[in-house]
Amino acid sequence: DRRQTLYPSSQTDFVGDLSMTTAIFKTLLDPGKIQIRWMIRRDLSDVLSIENRCFSEAAWTEEDFLSHMRSRNIIGQVCCERGEDDRIIGHCIYKMHKRKLEILRIAVDPLRHGDGFGFAMLDKLKSKLSWDRRSKLVAHVPLDSKLCSWWKRQQFSGQWDRVEDQIKFIYHLPMEGK
Repeated sequence: DRRQTLYPSSQTDFVGDLSMTTAIFKTLLDPGKIQIRWMIRRDLSDVLSIENRCFSEAAWTEEDFLSHMRSRNIIGQVCCERGEDDRIIGHCIYKMHKRKLEILRIAVDPLRHGDGFGFAMLDKLKSKLSWDRRSKLVAHVPLDSKLCSWWKRQQFSGQWDRVEDQIKFIYHLPMEGK
């Protein structure tokens, strides 16, 4: 069982400075055990189950998912653990803009938090970026220290959005990719 060490994470108060302050290393599942694919309609019951466990009162409904997925520029993906049943562990919904990808929703089964599935979904989105077209990922995140530190560990920088009362996290394609 191969394990991969990731880059440092941040532990900081997100009301103030958003810079990295301490290094903690996380481990990731063997990448061969993770499959990320497009979401299809029959995935919806598993996706809704994860959605309800992650967001409770703020969870999207089946109609929310379907209305988003009907749009031409919105894509849904699911993250599965390869095995006998390829069980869905997480999902991500993102919108394609001319110059960016906007993450509308991302969730991982709470029993599997910290296992690298969220990282794998973001890594897949990062691989879609290019200097020719879309060069950044954007996500609006409620002010929650656990959520904010997770986004910082994924190399996103945060900016307070007073209008939305959330933090706008942005990942820019690194310059060496140009």
